[in-house]
Amino acid sequence: MADEPVALRPRELGRLRSQAISQELGIDRDVLLCEAFGYAGNGFANSNHRIATPSLADHPTLAGFLREGGYYSARVSKIFHLGVPGGIERGEAGSDDPDSWDYAINVMAPETLTPGNLEKLSRGDHYGSNFSRMILPDGHELSQADVLATDQAIAILENRAGAKPSGATNRTKFKEDAPFFLAVGFVRPHVPLIAPKRHFAHYPDDDMDLPHVPSDDLDDVPAAAKRNSNAAPRFRMDTSEQRKSIAAYYASISFMDEQLGRLLDTLERLGMRDNTIVVFISDHGYNLGEHPVPHVQQRVSTLL
Repeated sequence: MADEPVALRPRELGRLRSQAISQELGIDRDVLLCEAFGYAGNGFANSNHRIATPSLADHPTLAGFLREGGYYSARVSKIFHLGVPGGIERGEAGSDDPDSWDYAINVMAPETLTPGNLEKLSRGDHYGSNFSRMILPDGHELSQADVLATDQAIAILENRAGAKPSGATNRTKFKEDAPFFLAVGFVRPHVPLIAPKRHFAHYPDDDMDLPHVPSDDLDDVPAAAKRNSNAAPRFRMDTSEQRKSIAAYYASISFMDEQLGRLLDTLERLGMRDNTIVVFISDHGYNLGEHPVPHVQQRVSTLL
């Protein structure tokens, strides 16, 4: 074990946080994008507000509202709910809102089909809710969802920033002079926890501290919460598996953070940073053995 707790290293999120004019906790991405605080939209099947709340069927999303106002609106990868894994391997759109976008691209990525050793760390067989990890050789990450999404987002930014060649008659971009709204979805650190070796190197398994859990910690929680505890049949992780899961979770955050940095660097390189509002929204996170629950905890954060 390390003498000091191992710190998470989200350098690019730190850069964004240092420039943020607003940092909020508790604003869900669906709520923000649908401009409907309090709508019933956290279910997997109903994360599109038009489905979840029929009375809002004619209510545009934030992206749709901006599109109606003349913006060029584009989506790359997962914004509304999409099975990860379970949908992204097939290039599905999930519960997307097609009316929101002038252009939308569904990323197809291998996830659990990625060549390599997928190490199962908990007992459940659904890889969207169990814990598993894969350590990729550096340079083998080019087919991963967040790399592909970042590549496409960079291409869109270059398209919007680029000047048409003098005298050119070919079509180059849609809504040529319009401002843009670009939504880019990163899937990590959702399970399966896949990242290149260089990111795992920051988080040795044996240096991961496990939280202290009182023996009576679950005595006063509802039965539904107990079904998500480590004692549940789908988890039952030993201490080695728990440490590996925490290390993989941190490595996946660092991998995602690297892609965020590529986007921020592109805005700088293209001279767009001073005229672009950047909003970073997290989805839920994971409890990492606290209470002792290894799965979803509903805390979200927003940086503006």
